[in-house]
Amino acid sequence: MLARRPEAREYFRFAFLRHPAERAFSFWADKHTLARTDRDAFRWFIRPYHGLRTGMSFPEFCRWLATPFGADAFADRHWLSQHVQLRDASGRPPDFLGRAERLDADWRAVCERLGLPPRALPRLNPRPPALAAEEADPASDALLRRRYADDYRLGGYAEAKVPGSGEGVHQTPSP
Repeated sequence: MLARRPEAREYFRFAFLRHPAERAFSFWADKHTLARTDRDAFRWFIRPYHGLRTGMSFPEFCRWLATPFGADAFADRHWLSQHVQLRDASGRPPDFLGRAERLDADWRAVCERLGLPPRALPRLNPRPPALAAEEADPASDALLRRRYADDYRLGGYAEAKVPGSGEGVHQTPSP
């Protein structure tokens, strides 16, 4: 896009990052689970990926993500590392990087920067109550930290515990 519209280099660029482990859990809980009963979901989210199968537990899914078959080179956008999607062609991150965990405050900051009145964002696809207490185990935490190391650094999640791990999220200030 920048080659066609060089003036876009001066635009204020912003994006929102989601905790990598929470994002992986969301894919597993939503798309992966849907693929058990929905033929199209199976065709899109399971069949193309070697070793991925329905019925995997979240820890099994985390182990799969840590294999070459779960790597960014072959990833669906739902588990592709966020830094790959957010950085421009020269590797530069957005001018402002908000986090899903503080969405309301970060969205207000974006609106203020753009001179727009802040409006509440809708909450779509909340975690199903049946999965609210689902916990990640330490081995899954370690796998996800390695798999998404650049996302953890980019979002300032270096000290954050995996959501649902029972330890709470201890957030480190963003860079």
